[in-house]
Amino acid sequence: MNIQNNLAKPNQTIKPNQAFMTNQAFFPNQLGKLVLAALFSAALTACGGGEGGESTNSPVPATTPPAPATPSDNNTSSDASNEQTEAEAANEAADTTAELVSTPDFDFAGSFELDVTIAAAPAGSTQYYVNICSDFEQIEAKEGAPASWQVNYDSCLLRTFITGQAQVFTLSLSEAQSELIAQVWPMENGAIPTDLFWQKQSQSSEWLITL
Repeated sequence: MNIQNNLAKPNQTIKPNQAFMTNQAFFPNQLGKLVLAALFSAALTACGGGEGGESTNSPVPATTPPAPATPSDNNTSSDASNEQTEAEAANEAADTTAELVSTPDFDFAGSFELDVTIAAAPAGSTQYYVNICSDFEQIEAKEGAPASWQVNYDSCLLRTFITGQAQVFTLSLSEAQSELIAQVWPMENGAIPTDLFWQKQSQSSEWLITL
């Protein structure tokens, strides 16, 4: 038998149970093994492909982009920063206020007290009424009318009757209330008041009103 006819040829389709299955009867064992190895190698090369074979692209791992900052996150950060700044400013103001020192007799309100004593009315006399006010002005005299005082009665600090016993009242005044007017009214028709005045002087804290 011709051995060349039993070798595989290019582009030849090899089927089971054909020439190479029967070559064992004509070739030594070693030669048959070499031929089978060569055929197996050629088959692997044909299946694996060369430069023109298909290439498999490796999958690229997906990258998840970082989540963008939302407006609420920015607002929260800004609010926290503002709160911290305000707290620091409040602490600084508290420290500054704590450094203030005053004397025991200093009055932050700028007010003072005036003791008013209204003497007792004469026995058997007409009943009298008195009002003490802080807002008043003088009206100049005119033809047939003497000078008088116009009083804002909404500014009155005290209204009371003069009784048969002396009375003492304590008025709390501001620095702006440096002058007062006391009007003593007889309780009768067409009465004209008697006007008395008080002006603030150094260490002056008492005022005696008598008829």
